[in-house]
Parts: sequence; C-alpha cells; structure tokens
Amino acid sequence: MILLLYLASVAIQVMLHTGLFILLRKRETPATTTGMAIPVSVIVCARDEIDNLRELIPLLLAQDYHHKEIVIVNDGSQDGSRAYLEFVRSKYKALKVIHLVNKPRGIPGKKYPLARGIAAASHQILLLTDADCRPISAHWIREMTETFSDPEVQFVLGFSPYKKMHGLLNAFIQYETLQTALLYMGAALAGKPYMAVGRNLAYRKSVFINGNGFKGHESVMGGDDDLFVQAHANGRNTGICMKPAAKIISYPKVSLKSYFKQKKRHLEVGKNYINSVKLLLGIVSFSQIVFWICMVYLLLMDHNYYLICGGFLIRAISLIIVVKYFSFILQEKINPILFIILDFLYVFYYIIIGSSAIFSKVNRWN
Repeated sequence: MILLLYLASVAIQVMLHTGLFILLRKRETPATTTGMAIPVSVIVCARDEIDNLRELIPLLLAQDYHHKEIVIVNDGSQDGSRAYLEFVRSKYKALKVIHLVNKPRGIPGKKYPLARGIAAASHQILLLTDADCRPISAHWIREMTETFSDPEVQFVLGFSPYKKMHGLLNAFIQYETLQTALLYMGAALAGKPYMAVGRNLAYRKSVFINGNGFKGHESVMGGDDDLFVQAHANGRNTGICMKPAAKIISYPKVSLKSYFKQKKRHLEVGKNYINSVKLLLGIVSFSQIVFWICMVYLLLMDHNYYLICGGFLIRAISLIIVVKYFSFILQEKINPILFIILDFLYVFYYIIIGSSAIFSKVNRWN
C-alpha cells in the first residue's frame, strides 16, 4: 500500500512538472509596443516605512517611462513619513501623496489604503508594489505594462523574488518563492489564474471599480492580490510577465519567527480560496508530502531499493528540468542539488506552518 502511494505521488508530480514545462515552452511573448506608452499609476501603501520610502521613491521616479504617476498612501505612519513625503511631493509633480489618519472598522490590512490609492489614481493602468521592494531596472514599468496594449488584457502577473543573502533560511525563501511563482504563472498560462503577489501586480482600474473593489473579502486580513485575482481574472483577460527587467526585489525575513509569522498570514488567506483552487493546490502539496514521507519509510522498511530510487530519480529529474528552465527565463540562479534538499525540507515547513495557520489569526498587515 505504501509503495503504491509512493508510485502514485511520483506519477502526479512528474505529470505536474511535465505540464508546467510544456506551458512554459508554449508561452506567448507579447509584442513590443512601438506606439505611445500607456499612462500608468504606480501605487504603494506604506506604514512606518520612511527608510524604505527614501530608497524606493527615487527609483520609481527614475523609471524610464514618461507617462507615469507615483501614488503613495501613508497609512497613519508615526515615523516622520508624512514630513518626508510632503517634502518630496513639493519637488516632483509625478508624485501624489495621500495621508490616512483613521480607517473604517471591519476592513483590516491594507485593503482600505489600497482602495484609497486606486481612487486617487489618475490613470487606468494600475501597477502595485510595496515599500520594501525595489525594481531591478529602470524598465520595470514598461515591461510590466506593455501587455496592456491588448485591450482584452485586464491583469498582468509579475515575479517578485527576495534579495539573496547567506544562510539556509534565505535559501529556503528563494526556493519557496520560485516554487510559488512557477505554480501561479503556470496556472495562468493554463487559463486558470488563481493568485498573484501584490509586490508586482498590474490591473486596469475599471476591473476594480466594476468589480466593487474588494467586496466579498473585506474582512480578510490579506487577499488584496490573490483573492482579488481569483474573483476577476480568467484565461482570456490575464497575462504574465517573466521578463528579467520586470522583476521587483523584496527584502526577506531574517529570522524563523518573523518568516513563520509572514507565511501564516499568507496561508490564512488560503482558507478563503475557492474550492477548485483549494483542491488543485491540495493535490500538488499532498502529493509532494506523500512522496517524501513514503520514500523515507520505504527506504527504512522495504528492500525494493531499485524501484524506490528509480522513482526518486525520475521525479528529481522532472523537477530540476522545469525549475531550471523557469529560472533560465527569469534569469534566476539555482543550485539543483540544494533545490532537492529544500524540496524535502518543504514537507516540514508545510506541516508546521499549515497547522499553525489553521488555529491562528493575524490582525496586522505590516
């Protein structure tokens, strides 16, 4: 029975990796726009982020994109952000600042600040990021928004890796981020978009207005990205941007405690996913967990080593091929051997964080 479970998990994982590889190979690259650039509003919500704003705002203003405005929503900061933002606003016409003092009850997280920023945006194309993020090039806005030259496109999902640092925790964060991006971009390519990361996400203002904003999940701490995408994105109106110049780098957590807290907040939102998405992600995660648990058990209790190791090698090869190809597209460097080790550690991560998220509730977005 355990052997059958093991072989079934190998089959599911290999089919998943093969399907993702085929989708990535068949992806369509949007044609470069030769006409006038589409006006874009970049929106950033910040609370007590003055140091990050000092770094981010100059990078946004320096973007090689003429038709842009930068909307900063100061969510009741107490660290001097207000004075700094007023000073910068007086120098740059492209910068728009909104100061929030009191938020309405019943809308936790950054949904209300983001909604205020969207309402204040002058342009129809909205590009979202966070204060602790940094565009890696001056062409981020251009690359992320050129797909909107197609009038049917309503969403563009981008990639946002974390800054590379030394240590096992950072290596695991890099692994988990790449794995997550592979799944949500692959799903979008398959015509079933289910999430995005708010650190690098663009959509039309009309989608937000016509869809009544975040109606239906206002009381959820997160979900301003993934739940919003699930509610309004589909295979026809969603594009992805995997161009290296469109990446946004974010600063990772540096301690297990802070990282676990962050991931619990993310998994909290997962409780509100639609059932079909829960089922799909459940199959993917469960087959990965079953694979590793069964393999370890069989190596200790069974003597059919050729079959067990054969299954491991087949699954490892399929995983490395798709991840290497995906990382090649994004120009991200990975160590295949380390990736397999981190894939094993993911089992413990998912069990611990998943169990914790079920019995906890996060009440602060920053």
